[in-house]
Amino acid sequence: MSTSLPAGALVDLERPVTISFEGKSIPALAGQSIAAALYAGGMRVFTRSFKYHRPRGLFCVAGECPNCLMHVDGRPNVRTCIEPARDGQVVRHQNAWPSLEWDALHIFDKLDRFLPVGFYYKRFHKPRWLWPVFEHVVRHIAGLGRVDVHHQVYEETEIEHLHTDLCVIGGGPAGSAAAMTAHKYGARVLVLERQARLGGHRLYDSADGKADTFMPPQLDPNIKVLVNTTAFGLYEENLIGAFTDNRLLKIRAKQVVVCTGSRQQPLLFHNNDLPGIFLGDGVQRLARFYGVPAGGRAVVVTDNDEGQQLAQHLLDLGMEVAAVVDARREVQPRSPDAPWPTFPSHIVVRALGKTHLKGVCIARREEKGEIGQRAPQTIACDLLCLVGTRQPANELLLQAGLRFQREGGRWTPDRQIPGLWAAG
Repeated sequence: MSTSLPAGALVDLERPVTISFEGKSIPALAGQSIAAALYAGGMRVFTRSFKYHRPRGLFCVAGECPNCLMHVDGRPNVRTCIEPARDGQVVRHQNAWPSLEWDALHIFDKLDRFLPVGFYYKRFHKPRWLWPVFEHVVRHIAGLGRVDVHHQVYEETEIEHLHTDLCVIGGGPAGSAAAMTAHKYGARVLVLERQARLGGHRLYDSADGKADTFMPPQLDPNIKVLVNTTAFGLYEENLIGAFTDNRLLKIRAKQVVVCTGSRQQPLLFHNNDLPGIFLGDGVQRLARFYGVPAGGRAVVVTDNDEGQQLAQHLLDLGMEVAAVVDARREVQPRSPDAPWPTFPSHIVVRALGKTHLKGVCIARREEKGEIGQRAPQTIACDLLCLVGTRQPANELLLQAGLRFQREGGRWTPDRQIPGLWAAG
């Protein structure tokens, strides 16, 4: 089986860089994220969970979860799965002692039955003299990362005010179409895209399985495009807060179109947080953006048609697909010649492994939702891809006052706010 991958849509093969992780030199390529470079070097545990110090590995590869937070050049809580690797960077782990692989505070995971939610408020306030002692201990153990109060930060920052007729947030297919249509009718258009290139999900995923050959949309030169730009707030009178590099952007727009797409939802089963368990989109981002395979032998667990599509993408990327586990009762394979077995009416009940994934246990789910009486079946794998039903990435719309309702299997806005639109 071939494991060769495309170089990655965001990677420059001609510009090697070197980063330092815990005193070791790690080779990387310009355009790769720090986490992608570490993953390519064999690293699987990236941090530890906040309370129980369970091992955490890459998951979304989109900066939307805490599984990759690290210290980078003195800054805590950097999302390394989207932070570009730069020559000379110094990266350290956090929330683990003495190391990520062996964390002494992992003992809390063994004591979880004695540590319920809010236990530190309920258990140690009596006798009264004990609370200051316990509070001191908790303050040193809790938290994600450490802030060096003596570190001097020398960065030039600026604030930029922008005004436009239409601001499009998201440069994927829907956002690009909205921008080109508005420009065609004479509007001044500004596009904000958090990735380094336009294209959105088409850069790593497409129905024909040819995401690596997808060409980003070519917008009219008169449309202003800001890539590597994150919109973090949508306020009254269409005031948009965003940042890019060291610039804070305050944008006033007559009309706003939010095209932020959707995200896959995690699925529930025992040990669903083991390193080696990814969102399906995360596996594709790691491979298509950065040229790094997430694993060699994969199981796909799903409840919709995207599961079979992802299995084909993984096969195209040179990975072995051990099985597709589908919770639906009736499932049609992507093609009659699909080389992987499909298990309809099955779910994953447990992930196997301690610090990284070794396999999964699957079981049949009966018509009423109960788990079947047959013994669970074990499938060996080092990669589990979660392809759950998508939910809209609608945080900006909710912040602006929009609410959603589910109709016919889709989420739709329940009303219209003047000057605010959603697409994609």
